[in-house]
Amino acid sequence: MRTFTRPREAKAWFNRNGTWYSGMEAKAHLLAKLHYLENRTTLTSTEQFIELAARKSSVSGKPYLVQCGETDP
Repeated sequence: MRTFTRPREAKAWFNRNGTWYSGMEAKAHLLAKLHYLENRTTLTSTEQFIELAARKSSVSGKPYLVQCGETDP
């Protein structure tokens, strides 16, 4: 899934539940969520994965934030 190449390559930071993580940590977290869903549901598209798991925390419901370079998240 090409979706997971960008955070690792870019100077990006990922905010989950108020804590900032590196792009590599974000990739690992999102891949774990992808594998979890693949084993329990039938994902049919990238958009479905984003809607179900990649836009917010499944624990707190808070949206994920991404900061690239010096831009605001």
